[in-house]
Amino acid sequence: MQSRALLVLMALAAMLAPSPTATADVQAATGRVVALLVVEPTSDDYAAYHGQVTVGDPIGGFATYHWGGSFCPGKDLLEGSIAALHRALDDPRVVIQPFTKNGQGGALCIVAVRYILRNEQGLFP
Repeated sequence: MQSRALLVLMALAAMLAPSPTATADVQAATGRVVALLVVEPTSDDYAAYHGQVTVGDPIGGFATYHWGGSFCPGKDLLEGSIAALHRALDDPRVVIQPFTKNGQGGALCIVAVRYILRNEQGLFP
């Protein structure tokens, strides 16, 4: 009898436990990289996030995206991705489209980036 009650309780607990749900990457607005911050392990902020990129849209708005640390656990960028963001910051012809996931405390975590080269008229090819 006790083992049956235990099985019923375990079944109820399994049904009530939150299930891990995978969420799709969200496409953010396309814009220019206007600021890039890479946080080194010796910084006091490194535990919170490992870096952030700020993207400006054509009408003057800004959005900031983080990676790594407690803001975005398990969502670190590779060195090559950080270098590509730096090149996009240096080249006014390049705009990016970040792909994000929600992080802790409302942080937007950058998990992928599309790089787009504009033509001389500022239009996308």
